[in-house]
Amino acid sequence: MRNKLNKTKSDKSTVLPAKAQVALNNAIALHQQGNLDAAQTVYESILKSHPKNFDALHLLGVVATQRKQYQKAATLIGTAVKIQSNNARAHYNLGLAFQELRQFEFALQSYDEAIRLDPKYYVAHSNKAATLKELNQLESALQSYTTAIHLNPDLAD
Repeated sequence: MRNKLNKTKSDKSTVLPAKAQVALNNAIALHQQGNLDAAQTVYESILKSHPKNFDALHLLGVVATQRKQYQKAATLIGTAVKIQSNNARAHYNLGLAFQELRQFEFALQSYDEAIRLDPKYYVAHSNKAATLKELNQLESALQSYTTAIHLNPDLAD
């Protein structure tokens, strides 16, 4: 299971003032460097003054996932998805949290939404397949794995 850490485009309801945007960019850089403590501190700071900022909520949820705090991750990313529902990566990351919580039906819904938003999101197809396997839906799992491999042949290695 992989999650990608990239800044996502925010809609107008979550646009940050310049100073907060600089802080968010710094937090993302810290996060990409693996400095989860510092990134978390900055994300939390941004959320104190901008509690509906999609990026800070989503990426703080990613930090929680990386720390195996899956319920916290599901709550944070779920809130982000309510703010900006058209982000495939956020739906995928929400699926990861649900998958780790063994809430497979919710994980499947999240992966399906990620795929609906980005049909070529091969990692979402792959994780959907793993979730379907857990639900003993083996034929559907095979179809999802096949799609994932078609989109990224390196998965077959």
